[in-house]
Amino acid sequence: RDECLVRMKIKAKVARNIDLLPEHIRNPVLLPRYVRVNTIKITVPEVLSHFTAPSSSSSSSSSSSSSSSSSSSLSTDPSPPSCVPDTLFPDILVFPPDTNLHTHPLLTSGSVIIQDKASCMPSYILNPPPGAHVIDACAAPGNKTSLLAAIMNNEGRVYAIDRDRRRLSTLERMMTKAGASCVVPLHSSFLDLNPNDPKFSKVEYILVDPSCSGSGIVGRMDHLTPTATQHPAHASATTATTAPTADIMDETGKGKHKKWMKGKDKGKGRADKQSEMKGKDEGSFTKRKRQEDTTTEKDAIREDARGGLGGDDEEVDESTSDKDRISSLAAFQKQAVLHAMKFPAVKRLTYSTCSIHNEENEEVVAGILREAPHFHLVPALPSWHRRGVGIPGVITDDEARKCVRTVPKEDNTIGFFVACFERDPSAAADPPSGSDKQHKKKSKN
Repeated sequence: RDECLVRMKIKAKVARNIDLLPEHIRNPVLLPRYVRVNTIKITVPEVLSHFTAPSSSSSSSSSSSSSSSSSSSLSTDPSPPSCVPDTLFPDILVFPPDTNLHTHPLLTSGSVIIQDKASCMPSYILNPPPGAHVIDACAAPGNKTSLLAAIMNNEGRVYAIDRDRRRLSTLERMMTKAGASCVVPLHSSFLDLNPNDPKFSKVEYILVDPSCSGSGIVGRMDHLTPTATQHPAHASATTATTAPTADIMDETGKGKHKKWMKGKDKGKGRADKQSEMKGKDEGSFTKRKRQEDTTTEKDAIREDARGGLGGDDEEVDESTSDKDRISSLAAFQKQAVLHAMKFPAVKRLTYSTCSIHNEENEEVVAGILREAPHFHLVPALPSWHRRGVGIPGVITDDEARKCVRTVPKEDNTIGFFVACFERDPSAAADPPSGSDKQHKKKSKN
């Protein structure tokens, strides 16, 4: 064993055992704990009254452009927790990385929701007004969905689409806890929705946050494989990690890819959960209900931490190479956005991923613009400093700069990408495809 270790160090040209570990493990960047105030139930001042403020000297160091320094300046005293409002999104509170709020009454009641700042961006950018009709195309577990409801003052309608029944059940429980009564969960693949269904005739806003590689999620090791490209400016995106708290587990992403697995292991996670609930206290309804609520909250937090991986996607064979897998994901991502553009009344939509790969971000956007000339990019979150990157022959710098990127090490969020499209005012919706006509014919029968 010692000989193997010596050979490894010689091959890596290092003298110490610790130097064999990846840089992001040896020198981790701890991301802050972001908590979103659920304004359906409570106001920001009311929430702030439950916590302490950091010292004036520490809060003054927050950056107005990215708020990336606010987290590092916070007090680390866990009792009572201290926080500051985010400088870009006042509904988001920034806590120290090791803050544990899982038993806090505000969290258990749905008054606040643990959600990464970058994960909130698509909903804020879409910004549907009160009374609007909206589709969240790949909605579960529902953090972006409940934020849409809050932005709309819980007025109007948000159709929350997901084809996974278990994940949709999680969303339903989360919406009940959040008081998001305007949300209408629908068990379906987004691609199977008929854009010409009368119930979607008033949908003007669509949020598309489909499955992605998750390469922007902290703790992943995709940066060790050279099969997908990223711009040098974003090469540090996977070098951050989070504090080892209970609300983020299985950061390899395996838990989020269960639906991609084939064969006997496909239902393993559910079976494990069921076996855990057996025992001498199984007959206690109160304990089961408490376990269910805790599992729901943790599932939502874990899935949000990975940026919605494993949403309304196609089956992907994990035996394929990373390059082929990313190509398959990019094809699905483009297909989902193009399908969203077929809804006749839609005038604004967002596309987002938790990926740092150009193939899933700027290249997907470029492909959409080529195939949907009646839509155009609009500047997404102009006050955010980090923008998309142009690719010669694919997308211009001017177009790419209309998109938003985040980098964990520099922005203190998970790695994220958001683009916002709007329909040209004079353009009509795409004519129904053959499948749309077939849907319409079935609805008449």
